[in-house]
Amino acid sequence: MKRWFMRLARLAVVSLSLSGAAVIVSAAPAHAAYFPCTYPYVCLYTEYGDSAWAERYQVVTSGWQTFARRDLHRARNTRNDDVALFHFTNGLTACVPSGTPYRVYNIRARGVPDAIRISSEPSCSSFPGYPVPPDWDDV
Repeated sequence: MKRWFMRLARLAVVSLSLSGAAVIVSAAPAHAAYFPCTYPYVCLYTEYGDSAWAERYQVVTSGWQTFARRDLHRARNTRNDDVALFHFTNGLTACVPSGTPYRVYNIRARGVPDAIRISSEPSCSSFPGYPVPPDWDDV
């Protein structure tokens, strides 16, 4: 699904270029537009290529907020100064950094996510046992 979308995006740019229309280059990767998420949310997406967020969270908490579903695979953190911590059914954890609003992370690389906690810490380095999951592009 990802390759199909990227090819379609490239074809659209080439078509506009050949037609003489002005092309505006954006700093955001094409997949960021495919997975919409507005500030100040942490949005979660399923594995099925559905671009609409399945769940989204906004509140900074001191404890875990559990997920009602088990088919979540990707996460996008649009918050500027708050990290998103994830807990998995296998006991592992992960941290999606703040200040990366255009990156989509493969949280499923660590296991089946079952909870989230948004922390007011500005960096994942404050949580040494919480590695950053790979980008969706790296998978």
